[in-house]
Amino acid sequence: MNQFQSIREGYEQIGHEQYYQEYGSNYKNPHEDKIKQALLMGLAKWKPKLIKVLDLACGSGEITLILKSLGVKNIVAIDPYTMEAFKKRTGEECLPISFEQIADGQIGDHEYSLIICSYAMHLADDSLLPGLCMQLAMISKHMIILSPHKRPVIKWGWNQVDEIIKDKTHARFYTSTYL
Repeated sequence: MNQFQSIREGYEQIGHEQYYQEYGSNYKNPHEDKIKQALLMGLAKWKPKLIKVLDLACGSGEITLILKSLGVKNIVAIDPYTMEAFKKRTGEECLPISFEQIADGQIGDHEYSLIICSYAMHLADDSLLPGLCMQLAMISKHMIILSPHKRPVIKWGWNQVDEIIKDKTHARFYTSTYL
């Protein structure tokens, strides 16, 4: 495992980027049950199309596995740090694309029916959020952000439609202002 009592302690001691560079291959989100409950509630309420879903900052695959259990076939997962953990858990590959690369326009010209980002976007530097959000808004009509708190505040390229809070997990549903 690693030298820290918790992921939060790792973030505090060495920062989230360094934490995932060092320990990403063995990452597993300790809040997976809460994430699953909040996501399933949101999907039932919001009914987004699950035609082609981007699992943004996919971690060890918790969102991908939930979507597969719902019969979703076309899932693209990206994460620059947890590719090995994702593959171990899901048997699938994920693309090593970072928030910085997305903000820089390197996401490509793909289009997704939904983007889901679980317990990750709140870690993005505030200066990165405008570019990141605008680029994402150009490739999907809908986005769900799962977060342990109110951050991040999304206002570039997206309108927040609704929010569900389940066991301190915030699930927010957004529509793109571009598509």
